[in-house]
Amino acid sequence: MARGPNASKMRKREEEMGKRVKQLKKVDDDIVRAVTAWQEQTNQVFYFRGVAYFHRMQAQQRQYDAYKLMLRNVSKERRKVKCFQ
Repeated sequence: MARGPNASKMRKREEEMGKRVKQLKKVDDDIVRAVTAWQEQTNQVFYFRGVAYFHRMQAQQRQYDAYKLMLRNVSKERRKVKCFQ
């Protein structure tokens, strides 16, 4: 939980980000449905910038998961440093 003079601003920003994430999930689901339908109709793989779209989505998800893990680890390290001060 945020503290200090900017706590309310930070909380509002976090809430807005949460709303965007929910919207992103809905858009992502819509895209997956549309691409899947197109692939079934045409019996072809949908490519985006030369890469199969679902492969690209999986690669992006792996990158994002690695980024989140890195942030979590950095946060843990900061907490450890604060404990030793």
